[in-house]
Amino acid sequence: MRKLSKRGMAAAAAAAVVSISTFATPALAAATDETPFQIGDGVNACPGNRICFWNDANFHQGDGKGGDFASFETDKDLPDMGKLVEVDPFHDKGMQDATSSVLNKTGTAWCLYADNNFSGEHVQIDPGQQIPDLGQVQPNINDLLSSAQMGKC
Repeated sequence: MRKLSKRGMAAAAAAAVVSISTFATPALAAATDETPFQIGDGVNACPGNRICFWNDANFHQGDGKGGDFASFETDKDLPDMGKLVEVDPFHDKGMQDATSSVLNKTGTAWCLYADNNFSGEHVQIDPGQQIPDLGQVQPNINDLLSSAQMGKC
């Protein structure tokens, strides 16, 4: 096994940091050890202690076209759902203006907002609550969800 010099170790560490930051924002990297995207269809696809979002009604992830993920799960606040992952310095990938169904498997309420940074029209989803079609609950927020914050509205 070849021993790395201090310069070599520093270069390897820098490359690892660049590699990680290229694919995930710090908030996302801390959210879960497993990949939280494309979780699958149905309420059983949502892991425990997470809030899950799907881009189609009735907990279907659809095709995820248009630069969005088809489904996503987290346990962290999301101030900008359009910037879940940085693809490159000029393009992000996320769930901006795409969510149609939500399931809250956490032990606390969440507030879902139409605008970034926890603003605009909103709807609360309580612990254990399922919203199979946001359009039926809050028409002005269906396919317009842009941020989500743990806690009551």
